[in-house]
Amino acid sequence: MTTTDMVINYLRNHGYDGLCYPEIECGCGLDDVAPCGDGPYPDCQAAKARVLKDGEYAGDAEVGDIVYWVAP
Repeated sequence: MTTTDMVINYLRNHGYDGLCYPEIECGCGLDDVAPCGDGPYPDCQAAKARVLKDGEYAGDAEVGDIVYWVAP
């Protein structure tokens, strides 16, 4: 089992949808964790997915796209 597998298992078991790194407006789902590199980075945070609504901003995402926000 890799470190990435352990992170995915933890997130899934605790009801999270993925990871995000808010400072650089990066987010990913559990089906494609850390497509940006070698695995989750230390600054990634547990995230919940939701559809971007009118008037919200999330990098290059457009209204209707799925985005990942830091989970409460």
